[in-house]
This record gives sequence, C-alpha cells and structure tokens, in this order.
Amino acid sequence: MSTTSLESLKTESIEGDETWVPPKTSGRVLAGLLLVGLMAVHVVLNLWWLDADNHTIRTDEEGHMLLARTYYDTLFVKAYDGPIDRVIAISQIRPGNPAHPPLFHVAGAVMIAIFGYSTDTIALTSTVFFVLLLLGCYRLTRSFLDPWQSLFAVFVVSLTPMVFASSRYFMTDYASATVVVWSVYALIRSNGFHRSGWVFLFGLLNGLGILFRTITFAYLLFPALLAALIGLVVIFRERRSLESSRPTMGGWVVNLIMALTVSIGVFAPWYYTNLEPFYDYWANKEIGNSRGPLTQFVPPAATMVPPVTPADPAAAPVIVPPAPATGDSVTYALEKVKHPQVAWIRYPVYVNNNGLFMVLSALALLGMVTAWLRRRFRSSALLYLYALIFGSWFFFTVLLRSGTPRYALPVAPALALFAAFFILVLPGRWIRFAGAAVLGAVLCAQYANMTIQSFGGTSGERIAVPELASESRHFVDDGLVIFKDHVTLGFSYSHLGVPQADNYKEQFIDAMLAHEKTLPVREGQYANYQKLGLRGMPLYEQHYWPGENPYRLDSLTDADMPERRLRLIHMGLEPEHLLAQLPETDYILYQVDAAHAARVAEYEAYFAARGFESIAQFEVPSFGWVPRTLNGVLAQTLSGELVNVNATTIADMNLYDLHELSESADFVRLPAALQEQVKTTFETKLSAISNPFALSPAVTFMAAEVTRMADGMFQFRLVFHVEAAMDRDWRMLFHGFVKEEDLPRLPEEKQAQGYMDWNFAPNPPTSSWEVGKYVVLTHAIEATPMVYQIKFGLFQESTLFGQTALLKPMDLGAIPAEPAPSPSEGTESPNSAE
Repeated sequence: MSTTSLESLKTESIEGDETWVPPKTSGRVLAGLLLVGLMAVHVVLNLWWLDADNHTIRTDEEGHMLLARTYYDTLFVKAYDGPIDRVIAISQIRPGNPAHPPLFHVAGAVMIAIFGYSTDTIALTSTVFFVLLLLGCYRLTRSFLDPWQSLFAVFVVSLTPMVFASSRYFMTDYASATVVVWSVYALIRSNGFHRSGWVFLFGLLNGLGILFRTITFAYLLFPALLAALIGLVVIFRERRSLESSRPTMGGWVVNLIMALTVSIGVFAPWYYTNLEPFYDYWANKEIGNSRGPLTQFVPPAATMVPPVTPADPAAAPVIVPPAPATGDSVTYALEKVKHPQVAWIRYPVYVNNNGLFMVLSALALLGMVTAWLRRRFRSSALLYLYALIFGSWFFFTVLLRSGTPRYALPVAPALALFAAFFILVLPGRWIRFAGAAVLGAVLCAQYANMTIQSFGGTSGERIAVPELASESRHFVDDGLVIFKDHVTLGFSYSHLGVPQADNYKEQFIDAMLAHEKTLPVREGQYANYQKLGLRGMPLYEQHYWPGENPYRLDSLTDADMPERRLRLIHMGLEPEHLLAQLPETDYILYQVDAAHAARVAEYEAYFAARGFESIAQFEVPSFGWVPRTLNGVLAQTLSGELVNVNATTIADMNLYDLHELSESADFVRLPAALQEQVKTTFETKLSAISNPFALSPAVTFMAAEVTRMADGMFQFRLVFHVEAAMDRDWRMLFHGFVKEEDLPRLPEEKQAQGYMDWNFAPNPPTSSWEVGKYVVLTHAIEATPMVYQIKFGLFQESTLFGQTALLKPMDLGAIPAEPAPSPSEGTESPNSAE
C-alpha cells in the first residue's frame, strides 16, 4: 500500500513509509541512553523536591487527592463478595464538584497501592506522566529528526518551566498534556487516517484522554481535522497512480468512523453514568453568574426591562416590552469571535509569564517562523504542531467561559519544541553548538532557580507593556516576564517553585490538636469543626485520626495522636450560615482577605457571644492570585461542672449524653461494670421512646426528638441502629409536608411542591457507620412554626436507599422556646414511623 505524504511538502515521509529516507542513525543507542539518563535525573530531582516540600494542598489539587484516596479505598482496602461487587462500587463513586472524570484519580490510587499512602506518593503520579511526555516528544520528533536532534529537543521540553514545575503537583492537566503529545504522534503516523493501526491508537488515546480530563479533546480537535484534510488530499493526488492498493475514500471514511467509535466506546460508559453533573457544567446557561461553555454561541434570552417612571407623578408608569435577544445565532457567534470572552492576548501572556519565560517564548516564535524555511524540518509533523498551538488558542479563547494559565500546559511542549527547532536550523555546525550551549545554560539556571534554591527573580524581571493594561486584572505580572523563581497557573496551584515549608492548613490542625490536649473532658469520638470563608481541609483531617487509619501520617507518634477525630461538619461564607450546626461544633476555622481585616473582630465578637473563644491567629502571605489572608481558630468554651462518671451519674444522663460517652475515648477507661451500665441504661431509655422502623435491611430507625434552638430554628435528633455495612455515603432526605391551608405560609418557590426540603449529609457519613452500633444524627433547620409531617430516608441523586419513613405530624410552633427536656426525662417524642 502506498502511503506517500503530500508531495507539495517536499519532505521525507514518516518512519515506516516506503518512501521514507531514514535520518542519520549514528549514535542512536547512545542518544537513547542519554534520554533515559535525562528522564532518570528528573525523576530523582522530583523525588527530592516532593520530600523537601510542604506546600499547602488546596482547591482542585486537594479535591483530586481526595478522589484518588476514595478510589484507593474502593479498589484496594474495602472487602467485597466478588469482583462484580467491586466494579459496582467503583462505578458508584461520584465525580466530585466540579465534576472530573476518574482515570487520573485511579492512577493516583494505583500509586498509593504500590508505594504506600502519602500526599507525595499521589503527587508522584504526575512525574510518571512527565516521563511518558518526554518519551512521546522524542518519538514525535524522530519522525523527521535524527536521534541527537530529537534528544536536544526533548532536553529543551524537559527544562521548560511550566512543564517541569507542574510535574510535582497532582492535577489532571499533566495527564492530559501527555495524552495530547502521544495522540498527535499517532495522527502523524496515521498518514491522514489511512493507516488503520495508528488510527485505532489515536481513537484509544483520545478516549482515554477524555477520561483523564474532559477538555482533552479540545487540544486534539484541530490536529484531527488537519489529519482528515491531509487524508483527503492524499486520496485525490494518488488517484493518478495505477496501483490497486492506493488509499481509497472508503478506507478513509471507515478509519474516521473507527477513530470516533473507539473514542466514544472508551469514554462514553462512564460519562453516561455520570451525565447529569457534566451536563450541568457544560450546558447549563447559568453557572457561577456566567454562561456554560456550550452556550457561548447562543444569544442570551430576552429579558424584561424595568418600568420607566414618568416625570409626571400622576401619570401611569410606562411598561417597556421585553428586550429582544441579541441578534441571530450566526451574528452572535461572529461577534464572539471578534470580541471573545477571553481576550486574544491573554493566553500568549499566560504562556510567556507562567509557561516559558522570555527566552523560550522568543525562540519559540522564531522557530515557528524559521523551521518551515529549512527543508530538513519541512515535515507534515510541523503542521500538526501548528494546528495544536493555534487550534487550542482559538478554542480556549473563543469557546470557553474563562481563562487560566494551566490550560496552556498541553501546548507548552509544542512551543518548547519550536524553540529547540530554531537552534537546530541555525546555519553552521559550531553556531548551532554555541546556541545549544547558551540555551542549555539558561534553562539549567532557570531550573535550579525554581527547584533547588531561589537566587533571583522572586518578583520576576519584566518588560513593561502598557498595551496590556486593559487586561491587567487577569495577570499576576504587570508586563512580560524575563525570568522569575516560580510560575503561577491559577488559583488551583498558585506558586510552583522551590520547596515550601509553611502549610497553613496544618497550622489550623496544629491549633485544634494543641487545644484538644488541654481539655479536661472530650465528648464523643469526633471533634467537629466548621469553616467560615475557608476552602478545603478534609484531606488533612484524616491524617490525624486515631485508631485504625490507613491515611495516618508516618511522622506522627502515638503521643502526637488526638483522642478524637477531627471532622468537618459544615461551612459557610457568613457567620449566620454556621448557626444551625453550632451546638455540635467544637471549633470554627475562619479565613479573611487582609483587605477586610475588620471582619476578624466582627467574627470573634459574634461567636464569643455564642460561647466560643479565640485560640489561634496567623497570617498567610499572598501568592499568585491568592491575596494575603488573616486566619484564626475559635474553640467552644466549656460550661458547667465536671461530673465523675459513676453509677449514679450514669443513671441521671439523658439518651444523647449516654451515646456521646459510649463513643468517646474515655469510655474504654471505665471499669467493665460501668461500661455495661452505660450500654444497658442507653438501651432502656431508648426502648421507652422507640418505635423501630426498617428503612432498609441495613438501617433501622429507632427514635426522634426535636427542640427549639431559637426563633425559627429547630434541632432534630434521629437515632438509628446499623444492621449491615453501607458501601457509600448516602444523603438524608428530610422533607416537611404541611397542611393545604398552610401552603401560603411556605416560601413562594416551595408552595407548588407542598413541602420544605431540608436534605443533609449525615455526620458521621454512612460509610463509617459500624455494624451493630447506634448512630445519632443531629440536624438543625430554619422553619416557619406550624404543623409539619416529616418524611425522611437515605438517598443518592435519584436512587433511594430502601424506603422512606414518616414521623407523626408535629407543631413546631408549640415547642417551647427553652430547650425541652430530653426523652429520657419523660418528654413526649414525635416518633411515629409508618
């Protein structure tokens, strides 16, 4: 079969074609060994960096690590009856918020299984993809360069700031970049979709790429279109050939269909299972006050214009009809191209300032112009690199609703290759050697400045560009960066440079643990905390859990371990958002932008009036887009007298105090006789009010109680008995139905459905409920005082876990303002499950 590339390119075809003239192979083995050595050096230095670094894992990186831990738990820790049950459990893992596909998290889980748990182990996943990326760049450039030229090109890629710095963080961008490099290589080798094996590989890689990161297809869209165009040209040019085996239109169409089918076959099953969160992200017209990516070319809906008040007060207001939509779709789309939501200049500045820096950026631009002028480099492979760069630039500038530097990572290797090409096309052998040496020295200095020890450019040496002023709010650096000691790729990971020692989330943890040591008594097995204006924390809290804990830090001794488990139970942006869970809260963590320092005093005064005291305050410097913040920890003050636990005090405890005692670390210190008395007293008091109802074979509802916390705020306590383990974290459906005559008293948006929905995530989560034990859930609601019938049960999205139950109708307005006596003291309970 003839697979000749475009004759108009006047170039050697790719390796494996009949017409290909092999490049020089002298030193091929030595070049290969040096490539392995280069990758080994990067692996060793990344291992050293990960060990030395203690940066705060935040936002997206923390979410990805939590998902990796979830997959590890499901794949390698939990026991199942068979492989089918394990597969079902894996398929039920939710994709997070915002939704992310699973493959990168599965890769992180495998790394944990191989090397043991630590955040460094999870982050090492990107180093594996770094090695694969460099290998892919080598194979791609070997399509038209000799081994030594390819080795130099890969060397440049490996020392590109964005490329090597990102390899130390656990973000899906790196897996996507690696898949993009190999997919472009497969497209080059496919000879315009005429070589079926390579077409199949491209389809497979594209499908896997979308399972690593949804947006991966965007980088490959224009290279794939280019390959299809090249395939068409090859067909029409070779129709003049008399060979019966010439490329045919039918074969080309079949291969196109195969690529599409294989891609869809790989990613579609998982996306179909998790369609709803991805549809919301991509197609919802209002997400975070901006329109979803797939609606960028759809004119916004018509809106009502407010009435115009006439000058004459006696005259009637003038009602203006709805404003028409902004033109037709074609006009609107053209306007979006002319004035995109992300300015055309933004990504080039991102790439220079946080991807390549000035030397590589300038060389990349020169390489893109000059490489095509030298016959040796005039390969169809270059066309694919151009398509990758300019196609991605167009897609992310025009179609997406936001811009961030990390989106440029999959394009950075191609730009670095062009920088290397410029050196390789210089005239004269010794000029090329000198250029390579100078560039190598610059790149090694930048690498050391961002990896081992910062020696300059902390703020960044820049060239001022006044023309960027209109977009300056989107740039951390005011101008074009010559060099600096870090890159900033967005809020997700904002300061990639030399190892960092300070970790502000561990400062929160340390403050809570230190206070735990001072407490004379600790209720229950959990130290509950809420967050105010702070993101993240769950990744860290489990590192300090006592007992059997696969995620405990190796550095912690038994003396360092707290007696209770730190547990996030709620979060909010304003103090009022934390009120519902305040009775169950031990600590409040807050974070305030330093520009609003007065809020610190407001927060502390607000919670001091509700029984909390400040136990820690500290600042976190600004970095990247993240401003300087003021942080603090508030702890609940103990009230009342300490009571010795003995037979008399146990008999006087109410139902919930008994449960708290049985779950506390102090319980195991009690004599066996007192432990037994706690259990029997709890059972006795529970049986007096219980009316058991099986929600499912795994969970039995036992009793409920409601008290008034404040005007319009009520607290429910629900008691369950666990019959069997649950393999996931279910939510609690909690609906309050009202009488028909009370419907007008509901909020307007709730009147049509006829009930209030106060659904919540149980604490502790259902996956941690121990078989044979009782669980008490506390949930506070804001409600208009009237008669409600509460319906409750466990659910996840549209799936109900077993069945729902009803409590007997209760009049919340009749509950006294002071906390009612507990059921153990004779108060009638609203427990009536039907």
